[in-house]
Amino acid sequence: MGSMLVLFVVFGVVGLFGIEIFVDRYAWLVDPSWYRLTQEEPLQFGCHQFRPVEFEQEPAQGVTRILMMGGSTTFGFPTRPVGEAPISRPAHGYVGLVDTALENSNPGGFEVINLGINGGSTVDTLRLLRRGEGWGADVLVVYDGNNEFLQVPESFSPRLWRFALVRQLGILIPRPMASPGWVGAPAVGSDKHLDAVLSVFRHNLESIVDLAHGQEMKVLLATQAVNLTEVDPNWSTGGSSDTLTELDTLSDAEVESLWEQQPDVADLAWEVGQRRLASGADALEALQAAVDLDGLQLRASSDVNRVIREVAAQKGATLVDAATAIRSVPQKGLFFDWVHPTAKGSRILAASVLDGLEQAGVVSNTPVPASSNVPEEDVVAGTLRAARSWLQWACVRGHDPTWRLQKAEERARQVLALSPQEAEAHAVVDLATGWHGSPVELEPSIIKRFLPLHPCIAEHVALPQL
Repeated sequence: MGSMLVLFVVFGVVGLFGIEIFVDRYAWLVDPSWYRLTQEEPLQFGCHQFRPVEFEQEPAQGVTRILMMGGSTTFGFPTRPVGEAPISRPAHGYVGLVDTALENSNPGGFEVINLGINGGSTVDTLRLLRRGEGWGADVLVVYDGNNEFLQVPESFSPRLWRFALVRQLGILIPRPMASPGWVGAPAVGSDKHLDAVLSVFRHNLESIVDLAHGQEMKVLLATQAVNLTEVDPNWSTGGSSDTLTELDTLSDAEVESLWEQQPDVADLAWEVGQRRLASGADALEALQAAVDLDGLQLRASSDVNRVIREVAAQKGATLVDAATAIRSVPQKGLFFDWVHPTAKGSRILAASVLDGLEQAGVVSNTPVPASSNVPEEDVVAGTLRAARSWLQWACVRGHDPTWRLQKAEERARQVLALSPQEAEAHAVVDLATGWHGSPVELEPSIIKRFLPLHPCIAEHVALPQL
């Protein structure tokens, strides 16, 4: 009986080890509606309901193939259009600008393939790259890091998080996407939980670089650019809600003193940053602290960018310091929302990537195009997506949604400037301006589209009587 039990345990451990290896290295355990890759010629890579990318298995002779991989910023959200017709050349976001710049400088000499995954993380990039070993790519550009906490559940074991099987099963656990109010524990948990996520992020980046170098690719790793000045924290991880509600009554000197006493409070850091901006003082330290201390991390922290810099240096990859580049210019109007760049922001990211390609010896003296090739209808649709998202994030910060409601209205009015009859844009304006009043009356078709954004939307819409 004892020997049978030992054999059972041994075979169980071996079986789990085998499953772990499979999940870590070979599994493609995703819903096809999230992202999918067809293996027939020409290859197609699709994500959600957006138009897929189409390309041949191998590049044409004499053509330098560049793979652009990462999350939604690489993907081209929010302006990338929906539909089934494949895209053969990228046009949206910074990737489209890089492609245009390369084509202008050397017509037909480069092939840029956009393999960004909307909502994807380094786990997804690594999985996809393993399927591209026969694609003959010469260069890999990785823009990953903003989504590393997006797939982290509310509760997990820091010790077990390094196992791929545990992380895969963690998909079934709810994510912390709603704010508890002014003050609450960090959504990711303790410092040990934070370190566990960052450790997996580092391991994935190292594996990506090693795999690409093994395929004789030049590798560029990009730090993550985030909206520092136009997104307030979701919640603080310390401080007093009574104190935070009274910040408007305090002088600049009193707020600065309060932050010195309580340096771990996200909302205090944000308030200090905004006041320093208004006075023309250097606000970077405070605004970055507001991002790093945010109880719900939906933007890459300075820890994430530190890991990217360290991996690039240790693994011999070219660093594209997009975070520093975007901080070097006035922040106004660079982002649609948290991390997705506007045309203005995309030009800065594209310039950073082109500089990196020059450092890597791939190109020389390649300027960014003066304008984007994104069709106006895609700009309208993308800006409208961003406007709706700001309503969603106003719900997340339900205790103080004012800033986000202003952004929702601002984006909606940008849509109306291009398309005055856009009904959904008018609905966003009505909701944003009437948020604190009686429920707003909207068309039933619009209500149906808006309710899934967040449960709190129903509190602000006049629902039809059943």
